[in-house]
Amino acid sequence: LIAEDNRVNQIVVSEILNQAGFRFEIVGNGWKAYEAIAAKAFSLVLMDCQMPVMDGFQATDMIRRMERGDGDKAPAHQGHIPIIALTANATDGDESRCLLSGMDDYCSKPIHAEKLIEVIRKWLPKQ
Repeated sequence: LIAEDNRVNQIVVSEILNQAGFRFEIVGNGWKAYEAIAAKAFSLVLMDCQMPVMDGFQATDMIRRMERGDGDKAPAHQGHIPIIALTANATDGDESRCLLSGMDDYCSKPIHAEKLIEVIRKWLPKQ
């Protein structure tokens, strides 16, 4: 699942994932990401940190609560879903904030295709 509000970034990430052979869906804000995870099982989430309606930090918190059974919805997946932050903020403090918020990994923007694919493969279930 790609949670990203910026159309250009959606296109860039889509092209990278298409070329790598991944299937995905795109949502434009954190609330829609939360709803999508309740409705369908995904292998991982690429989560933009700054989005309208609900940002990536709030969405991650709600997803983690849902996984613990503390939310008003149940996740469609079993267990922990990896969430990879996508953010234009590239300082050590921003990376720490992402990880402390419950995200599992971090990719800075502008997106570098090789780095993104490397991080995705690190977190995808082994098949």
